[in-house]
Amino acid sequence: AEHANVTRATLYRWIEKGLTVEGKLLYLTAVTIGGQYRIEEPGLNRFLDAIGYELEPDDSGEDEPNSEP
Repeated sequence: AEHANVTRATLYRWIEKGLTVEGKLLYLTAVTIGGQYRIEEPGLNRFLDAIGYELEPDDSGEDEPNSEP
């Protein structure tokens, strides 16, 4: 949920009910392990691309090797 900046409820809705985009019903792919949904980041990114969702840029600098504290 944090990666996409949406609530868990939104993720559950995308998994269970899907989202209609341009007349097509799209579902977020997830697997259930121990009764809990597991979503792989590449699958989430593909879903977000498919629905036209734009991720907010990460301005924390944590992934940038040359960032200063």
